[in-house]
Amino acid sequence: MAVLMLRKRHLIKSNRLKRILRLLKRHKREPLIQQMLPYGSQKQKRCCSMDSAVDRIYQDYKTMKSYLESQNEISLLSNYTNTFRKVLVLSCGSYFEAQIVSILTEYAERCSSGDVRIKNFIYNQALAGKYHTLFAWGEQNEPTKPGKNANKFYALFGPEFSEYVKKDLAQPQTKFGTPKEEINSSIQSFLELGHLRNILVHSNFAEYSYDLKTPEEIYDLYGRAKLFIVYIKYLLLNIEI
Repeated sequence: MAVLMLRKRHLIKSNRLKRILRLLKRHKREPLIQQMLPYGSQKQKRCCSMDSAVDRIYQDYKTMKSYLESQNEISLLSNYTNTFRKVLVLSCGSYFEAQIVSILTEYAERCSSGDVRIKNFIYNQALAGKYHTLFAWGEQNEPTKPGKNANKFYALFGPEFSEYVKKDLAQPQTKFGTPKEEINSSIQSFLELGHLRNILVHSNFAEYSYDLKTPEEIYDLYGRAKLFIVYIKYLLLNIEI
């Protein structure tokens, strides 16, 4: 009996997926519109609004959502949204991991004057498979309790760098030219997305139910978190301590 129930459940999910794919093929997608963040200087907006794979899948979601609403496919839209919000969290987390690792790799290459041995040693010993250790993400299995700051990350570069960053973030405006409220909001968004990603990847992804934020709210976190990536790149590649 249990086997029959599982097969029936799998068949229902499979049919829903096929239905979505058919709708996607029938629907002509609108051109993607590059999103601009609602804060910071024009230079910061250009830095943070660069189109990525995350932006593209979110635009696909908006197109699909609009179409399903126009077809009054409420149940199908609900199922699609529940799955997409988890996919979006994972996509954002993976994107930021790639960005941080890329910055740290470039930093190591510059400091070693291009010596690939040092760069590879740092990558293999400090970065490969160890991204999750760079930040204090939050309380395990508690999606509403992400980390409060990125102090653990700053401390990895020594006390001088850590103190420099803390003092910079305490000023009304950072040396990067961003008000402290905006950069601190960006840090919180970055940590929250990373925290949610960790929970999802260490849970039963298909069965895990996450409905605390809409895809729109998750995408807003992503947009804000991008400023922190630019700030880290500025600190490591443009500032000498």
